[in-house]
Amino acid sequence: MATKLTWTVEDLEQLGDDGLFYEIDEGELITLSPGNRTHGRIEQRLNFRLARYLDTHAVGELFPSDVSFVLQKNPTIVRSPDIAFVRAARDLGNPDKFIEGAPDLAIEIISPSERASAIKRKIGQYLEHGAAVVWVVYFNPEEMHIYDSTGERVLRTGDVLEVPALLPGFSLPLAEIFSA
Repeated sequence: MATKLTWTVEDLEQLGDDGLFYEIDEGELITLSPGNRTHGRIEQRLNFRLARYLDTHAVGELFPSDVSFVLQKNPTIVRSPDIAFVRAARDLGNPDKFIEGAPDLAIEIISPSERASAIKRKIGQYLEHGAAVVWVVYFNPEEMHIYDSTGERVLRTGDVLEVPALLPGFSLPLAEIFSA
């Protein structure tokens, strides 16, 4: 693949499905690494619990990691969180295109190969471009960091996750996603 200096949304759309996942960070194309088994297990458990909640609470829609969000066009920022939630009232535009704007909730599950600086950058970009909440899940140690307009809070295995403003009535004991 030829090296481009500055990637755009249109460039990313033209790549087609080559089996890889990409993001663009201020014009730089980033190839995402696949997660390991623990990453996949945590992602599956969070997806299942959120989907089950949404079956009885029609407050929005859940998206997997292969759905991209255009946070900014110039320079281009396109992110694909491991799991994303968008409120029901939001217009998502053309279903054949990337979603414009940040998800209301972005969930990133951290793999050992990911750098702390890159994660902090993603968190800042999500919040700066409209995300209400960002969950960052670490499996060593078993923690979930919750970021929103008030700052950061850390939940551990014995804690219960609740986000009443975004997901009213949703409650998740974190032990359920971390148990082997």
